[in-house]
Amino acid sequence: MATKTNNRRSRRNLLVGVVAAVILFICVGLATLAQGKVRGTEFSPQDFSEREFVFWEIPLVHLQITPIRRSGTINPLTSYLKAQQLIQVPPGGSKPSAQTWHLVKLSRGSLPRPPADAEILVNYLEGDVGARWRQWTIDHPEMAKIFWPLTQKLAKRELYVLMSDLFAITEQADTPAELRQRTGRYLQETYLQIARDLVAAEKPQIAAELLDEAIADFPTNEALQQLRDSIPVDPPATSP
Repeated sequence: MATKTNNRRSRRNLLVGVVAAVILFICVGLATLAQGKVRGTEFSPQDFSEREFVFWEIPLVHLQITPIRRSGTINPLTSYLKAQQLIQVPPGGSKPSAQTWHLVKLSRGSLPRPPADAEILVNYLEGDVGARWRQWTIDHPEMAKIFWPLTQKLAKRELYVLMSDLFAITEQADTPAELRQRTGRYLQETYLQIARDLVAAEKPQIAAELLDEAIADFPTNEALQQLRDSIPVDPPATSP
């Protein structure tokens, strides 16, 4: 009698387990269909390429369940900049895996995340704004030779937060000399302020790296050099 009771209890527990597993599988499947699609856009400062990506994941745990599919996009302004050699492109082109990609935007299911800094530059390259800057580039070829390499340099340094000011300064300049002077003054002042803020935030290593880049661009700026000299350099690691 006891054996039959135990068998019935075992079968009932097994049935409950199977039903619970099926319900869990259905719930996970529905959640994945509703919120599991991840899509986004990336930007490469190496050649101003853009690409979109999409994959599926299990929500909450963010477990990827499908391969990432990527597709490249291009806009008329970027094509023109490449054709006119106004931005540097890796010799012979670089494979996607060898390129540096910065996130522009990302969404999970129906929940978009705040855009990343790279979107600031991308917005100037696309659509009506991009068409206007393409025409500006055509109309001001000498200033374009100053402006676009500078834009690319800042993008490689991930200093996208400076792009809006840079574009505004460029629009107001009338000659290549004025453009070089105004952008140079702006960048020197901004580099110095950002580095001071990083030091105050107890991030001396990042500040030192930024200052090294700034000094390479503006070697005669004494304020940049003095601030760099005030930041202690970590001694090289020694073998135990």
